[in-house]
Amino acid sequence: MPVLISLISFALFALSSPGALPNGDAALYLQQILSLDVSQRTTHIGYYLIGIPFIHFLPFASDYSLNLMSCLCGALCVSLLFAITLCITRSRFISFVSCIILVTNNVFAHNAVFAEVYVPQLFFFLLALLLLQRNNPIAGGASYALSFLITPSALFGLAMLFPFRRNKKQLARFTAAFLLLTTIIVVPHLSDYVSGGRGLLKASHTSMNADEAFAKEYREFFFGMLWYLPFLLAGCIHIMKNKMTRDWGIALCSMWFITFVAGERFGDVPAQLPAYAFYCIIIASGMKALLLASRHKSRVLAAAVCLYCLFALTVSAGMTGKRISMTASRLTEYRNSILALKQAARPGFLAAGGWTQGILFEHYLYSTSYTGLWLNTECLAGEWGSRRRKECEERLEQALLSSREIWLLNYDAVLFSRLTEQGYLIEPFQSIYRAAEKHSAFMSGPI
Repeated sequence: MPVLISLISFALFALSSPGALPNGDAALYLQQILSLDVSQRTTHIGYYLIGIPFIHFLPFASDYSLNLMSCLCGALCVSLLFAITLCITRSRFISFVSCIILVTNNVFAHNAVFAEVYVPQLFFFLLALLLLQRNNPIAGGASYALSFLITPSALFGLAMLFPFRRNKKQLARFTAAFLLLTTIIVVPHLSDYVSGGRGLLKASHTSMNADEAFAKEYREFFFGMLWYLPFLLAGCIHIMKNKMTRDWGIALCSMWFITFVAGERFGDVPAQLPAYAFYCIIIASGMKALLLASRHKSRVLAAAVCLYCLFALTVSAGMTGKRISMTASRLTEYRNSILALKQAARPGFLAAGGWTQGILFEHYLYSTSYTGLWLNTECLAGEWGSRRRKECEERLEQALLSSREIWLLNYDAVLFSRLTEQGYLIEPFQSIYRAAEKHSAFMSGPI
């Protein structure tokens, strides 16, 4: 059953995945994988190491291959969750329903379809716990090390070791394997890992206030778990009342709290993804508990609970599928627009856009980054400091004085207004915009 679930999940994810990348980070990581460079942005060094065989040996375009790696890891996460749930609850029903809930969860499915570091991290995290359940602590420690090397937020998941606390020997072997593999890989790159541009020190200085963190948690919960709220509450009661599962409930609560306090630092990072995977177990447990309780009351009540279960699963799947489809279409449209720009742009043009749009622009056209052909509008707005703003301002002024053609990679009201005042005509071009001086645009005709 876990194998069948994985195959179906992989097919769904792979068919939904586009041949375009979701953000600038993915483009930078892919470029490092292609060049076999693991010396930069080393907080994700594990991602590059597992990405190398996917990118260099799969017979697909590299952008799609990177997405496909997330698809495969997502599918394997589903089968691992089945096996872990079966060990915890001894129930095939709960294990099966947990998998369905996970596959239709928006946060998980989005990260499984598009190239992100978080589903590969989750795969090795779940694998480590399953190996511990199967009394293989050395392999479990090595797997947890890979999870940590993919992204350091895996450390917040150490709370899930609580159910294994009585076996000191097992935990000692697990810890030794984790530390040994981590040390071997990190030490040669320790400077960049700690104090580099994406190092631990920089991440530790970034924070969200409590209101922002709660808002982020609510958004993620709303799009993934809201319809399951009655089952989540019933599952919490069931898990905490049952001696066999109570330790796992305590561990999950601890992991969620630690992650909320220490891990919610970036608005686009699903730090709670491991917790959401285990929420699926609680929700499925709540479904089973309510179905059993209602069956003893009346057939009508049991039918109503069953219908609501199907309703919640269907709505969650529909919302998730629609959001993923919209995102995939948007990313593909942007990629096609950039490729068309290459044919339509005049020599000496300048592109302007946000960081992600600019990095993807360079990736699609030149397979590299920071070419000098792109102006970061976030720097221009002062979001990256006064020095960067001054540099961008000078570049823009030079471009305007020389009447260079400017390609706008995303809508920016301030820049649009400024270019219009300077005598530029702005025209839509697929999902981006072309700005040229009016007489030049008139002479060249419409694109």
